[in-house]
Amino acid sequence: MSETLTISPDWNAAYCYLLVLVVGAVVAYSRVTRLFNNYPGAWGTVNIWLLLLAYTVVPLVLFWFLDWTNAVHDTSFFAAILVAAGYRQVLSGRLSAIRMPGEANRFWQPFEAWANWLGDRIRDRIQLNSARYTDQVIHSIQAEPQKLNELKRLVLLRVADPQKVQADFDALSTPDTALLWGQEGVIEKQIRYLYGSLRTVADSDRLMRKANIIGWQQYLWYAKEWRSKSKAWLIVAIAAAILLRMGPFLFSADNRARFYLWRLEKPNATGIGRVPRKPIPGCWRRFRVWSSRE
Repeated sequence: MSETLTISPDWNAAYCYLLVLVVGAVVAYSRVTRLFNNYPGAWGTVNIWLLLLAYTVVPLVLFWFLDWTNAVHDTSFFAAILVAAGYRQVLSGRLSAIRMPGEANRFWQPFEAWANWLGDRIRDRIQLNSARYTDQVIHSIQAEPQKLNELKRLVLLRVADPQKVQADFDALSTPDTALLWGQEGVIEKQIRYLYGSLRTVADSDRLMRKANIIGWQQYLWYAKEWRSKSKAWLIVAIAAAILLRMGPFLFSADNRARFYLWRLEKPNATGIGRVPRKPIPGCWRRFRVWSSRE
């Protein structure tokens, strides 16, 4: 154990594990947000919450493992902070203050491969949802010819090179393309081209909403991501309800007694981890009997 960790203030182990959980959750949220910063609607996918949970649990398990192998003490405040904030550096062997025992850091590689695979699945789902929304907009415009005229006017007004857009738009409608795609296919190709050109303009969804090209439902539900946000809040509400439901059981007097009995049995437990803060009703007698054994 490094000198930095040996001079660390000792906390109750329960508080250190809670600290690892809270800081680990913040770090996990920051990492997942950065990974999918350019993917709107990411929080509406189930897999991103699974990835967030995995990144939150990893430092907690690592903190327990390092204590079990005597690499750190689970009552060390500094160790809790280092593991929670820098678990990737610990697992990859880049953090000199904490060294993984033996070849244990090799377990990080399969986890990272799984996380990358899950990240690819999330991106694929986001792209699929985006393509479905685009198809929905295209078909709604195709069903109402006045929307096509308004879309064309808006594009020519907003893009940097309207002459090129007009030329490319006209080039999509020729006798050859009509034979190849049919008249409906030509119109769809033209709409897709105009829509793609408008997407390069800042705040294009708001412009289409103001021009009545898309409706309020499409604008709020998809463009403003209410669809993904509502799913995210639903998942948060379910998680909060589960935690509230499990809280009385997890922090019951019996479980608190089991925790301190486990602390007494730990061969490398520090003094602060062996002494409860106050008596535990209903279980204190059993604790006292156990702790008084020779």
